[in-house]
Amino acid sequence: MKSDVYKINNAVEKIKTGKNTQFLDGKELKIVTGKLKKNEYNIYYPYKDSEKVMLYTGKVPKVKLYKIYTV
Repeated sequence: MKSDVYKINNAVEKIKTGKNTQFLDGKELKIVTGKLKKNEYNIYYPYKDSEKVMLYTGKVPKVKLYKIYTV
């Protein structure tokens, strides 16, 4: 899809300019990291075994996670 290509390209551009990406799923992560050098990024896991991660270059991103309760 066109939006998937945009999200991948946007994530690569963010890392190359020293910014954080949005949360990426496993498939997106594999594609994005395949377009970057290993020393260009770090991976932020919000919690152990998380399904989505962020890529960053400098400081660890500050992220607030909220648990949603359903009835």
